[in-house]
Amino acid sequence: MQIIKFYKILNSIKSKIFLTGKKQAGYVLGMVMIFFIIFTILGLSFIKMAGYEQIHAANYLLKTKAFYQAEAGIHTGMWRLNHVSKAAATFTDSTISVAFDSTTNKMVAVGTAGTVQDSIQVTIFEDVTFKFQTWKEL
Repeated sequence: MQIIKFYKILNSIKSKIFLTGKKQAGYVLGMVMIFFIIFTILGLSFIKMAGYEQIHAANYLLKTKAFYQAEAGIHTGMWRLNHVSKAAATFTDSTISVAFDSTTNKMVAVGTAGTVQDSIQVTIFEDVTFKFQTWKEL
């Protein structure tokens, strides 16, 4: 008798399981579509970020070039100051602009690379020759 009751309970549970399975037809397809949309959005975001990385790398390259142009301007200005005259320390080139103020003994060089500019200012002291006292990027 108890075996028959157990069998009936088991059949009712089985029928409920299969019935709920029939009511949820397409459930997996919906989940797959949701995950597909999420991963597509993430993938497109990563592709967009990679594009921005190229722009940032190009800007960093231009910034570095402009800094080195300004540094070269400072060294050229110092050479001119030590070997030619104070007036020769102020000059302009195609990528460098150097200004020397003899009253404050400050030299400012602006380097240009593309559309990016970088500036360096040095304070100079005079001994036998002019030498750097302070160096800072503006």
